[in-house]
Amino acid sequence: MKKLQAGLMVALAAGTMVGVDLAYAASGPVIEELVVTARKREESVQDVPVSIQAFDNQAIERYNATNLVEIADLANQVEVRPGASGNGGSIVIRGVGAPTLDPGIEGSVTVNVDGIQVDRGHIVRQGFFDLQSVQVLKGPQALFFGKNSPAGVIAVESARPSFEEYEAKVQVGYEFEAEEIFGEMMLSGPLTETLAGRIAYRGSAMEGWLKNNAQPIAAPNALAIPPFGVLEPFDFPGAAHSHLGGDESHALRLTLDWQPNDRFEAVLRVLGSTYDTDNFATLEIISCSGNQPITSNILTGGRLVDPFGDCALDGNTSHGSNPPEVAANWPGAGNGEPDGSIDQVLASLNMEWEGDNYTFTSVTGYYYYDYFRFDNFDQTVFWQLGGLQLEDQKSLSQEFRVHSTFAGPVNFMAGVYLETFERDSDNRGKIAPVGVDPVTGFSNNWEGLSTVESDSWSAFTQVTWDITDQVELAGGIRYSEEDREAIQGNSYTHAFLDGTVLRSASLLPLESQFKDENWSPEVTLSWRPEDNLTLFAAYRTGYKAGGFSTNTVLTPIATADNVVFDAEEAEGFEFGIKSRLFDRRMLLNATVYSYEFDNLQVSAFDPATTSFRIENAASSTTEGIEVDTEFAATDRVTLRAQLGYNIGEYDKFPGGPCWAGQTAAEGCVGGAQDLSGNRRAFAPEWNGSVGFSSSHPIPGTSWSLGVASDLIYYDEIATQTADNPSSRQDDYWRWNLRATLGSDDGRWEVSFIGKNLTNERYTGGSADKPGGIRGDVQAQAIRPRQFVLQTTYRFAQ
Repeated sequence: MKKLQAGLMVALAAGTMVGVDLAYAASGPVIEELVVTARKREESVQDVPVSIQAFDNQAIERYNATNLVEIADLANQVEVRPGASGNGGSIVIRGVGAPTLDPGIEGSVTVNVDGIQVDRGHIVRQGFFDLQSVQVLKGPQALFFGKNSPAGVIAVESARPSFEEYEAKVQVGYEFEAEEIFGEMMLSGPLTETLAGRIAYRGSAMEGWLKNNAQPIAAPNALAIPPFGVLEPFDFPGAAHSHLGGDESHALRLTLDWQPNDRFEAVLRVLGSTYDTDNFATLEIISCSGNQPITSNILTGGRLVDPFGDCALDGNTSHGSNPPEVAANWPGAGNGEPDGSIDQVLASLNMEWEGDNYTFTSVTGYYYYDYFRFDNFDQTVFWQLGGLQLEDQKSLSQEFRVHSTFAGPVNFMAGVYLETFERDSDNRGKIAPVGVDPVTGFSNNWEGLSTVESDSWSAFTQVTWDITDQVELAGGIRYSEEDREAIQGNSYTHAFLDGTVLRSASLLPLESQFKDENWSPEVTLSWRPEDNLTLFAAYRTGYKAGGFSTNTVLTPIATADNVVFDAEEAEGFEFGIKSRLFDRRMLLNATVYSYEFDNLQVSAFDPATTSFRIENAASSTTEGIEVDTEFAATDRVTLRAQLGYNIGEYDKFPGGPCWAGQTAAEGCVGGAQDLSGNRRAFAPEWNGSVGFSSSHPIPGTSWSLGVASDLIYYDEIATQTADNPSSRQDDYWRWNLRATLGSDDGRWEVSFIGKNLTNERYTGGSADKPGGIRGDVQAQAIRPRQFVLQTTYRFAQ
């Protein structure tokens, strides 16, 4: 808390330096309020009785935020972290989120992109640009957003074309630390009297930011497997790239807005993107059992010490390539160098017709991704554990809803939502140096295939009653049905490992089913004693569908039943206040919340087989308070601050996973530990930020100087479910800064943007190191400090 207070003092001092007058004035600038759709209808962010933070395009572009990881910096108690494998990433709100390690799990936070519901973590690698707004809804949102939103929703709305004028934008920039070049363009305007269009593109290419020190090294004798000798007597080629994190991405969005009359509108948006990287896994060894990282031969126990690696989160790693002699017999492995890509398509068609007393809405959505990864999993120069992963998913959704607009005190909304998807996975992995399979000639140890199909539907309704001009009572419920099937098995296993370490390919595939139904009620009472004050109390519930663990490694103990995990449910209360102060120069909001989660979905990791499993924690609690404020101190200076205090812990979790090497004296008994009362992973006690934005004319010119600065604080956390002491992350501060020289007509801007100027190193999650022993922990490193120089040109006529 003292650190947060110190940060506030710094921000206030900075405001004083740029000429901030904090004295109250009866008139002056006002804070512009955004229109949000938290209840699937347009309302002011300050009037809607929901815990929500909303950000316009100006706030999003303040620090050139073009992905969810960076957009999350805007909001309080929100963390977004990319993952190297599994479902691709995790979004955490108020300390609640889904683990990333198993492909079968879905998010606890739904990302709604122009009406499309996306709960796969791969969305965190989607570039977001040319946006109208981002809305962050906190707490369970099942009533309006359905399943997989027990922690909240991030709603992203792209910019619409204008019917009034033609617009254009060109932006180019360069980031010096990772040698990233990027560009963006946009064209928008009327095509006919009733049709407007907008096209936007963004592309980037980056060399990388994590130094890879792996060098060529001879094949060591520790690879010998008695009595067969060295089955893979090949030298290791070292690093394929001097840095990890290098990538190239392209994204293109087309938007068409058709308004044939005053009552009907149809908006079509299609976003396609490609992302190619030299390595999804920007991993570092953050703790070692010895002085340097090791990898082990799981069959003999022989250990190899990596002379090029270290054991600290310091921007250095040792990440070797696969010997080309091994890769030659590994289908799809190419020349043995790490590689990865993901292509995504999001398309939505929103149609709305306004009658005299009703508004009818139809939202059709399509989401597709195709994911590929070939990588070294043991994170050393010795490629002993690795995998090639292929995954694609196609999903189609349809929502119909009607909203009454009677002049009387009672109105309603009702709707139905349908969704279907199919997800196919192909995993070709290696966990032991057992040479070429004598039957097939493959050097990979197995190939596992899985298909998950899902059909779901839900119906919801809400009734609002204006009891008086100041008091509103809103109550509603959503009913959901989920029907899923999965089939998974090994189509090939190496003869040396068949039926021992790996489930035999001779066995029939596992066929599993999951069916469930859920009722999610919600009740909200709001009171507006005056135009500038809203108080609300709400009972909310959330639901996250169950499903199947689709491990990259299918072991002999897997059955059709034990790969199934149950649905997750949440319920609780929150109380909020939203206020406009000082003639709307200040917005001040606060929320107190308390929620209980049953069957919280968590994951456990077996480092020996690089295998994950999903299980349900019995119960968990999330409760706390969050405050955010924004103040227009002068016509040209705005201050902002936010603070969150959160208690996120397991109430009952007696069967929690152990960390590698944990002893009975340390709590691991029979392969499990009691985590009841422990804080959950990624649930900081304190989180907050302080900042300001200012703009000042340069005398005698037609140019202005803009300055923005934000300090972001994140408390210490556990970074894995098992809470290995070596995996805990200390608290840290991050400092973002922007200085912009802009023309007064708004056409030209030249900006310097500094992100994480304190160069804090932090992680997106950790796991006991594959091929390691007690004390060996690896973590997904997040991109550190950035220095960006960019130029922007805008045109409107």
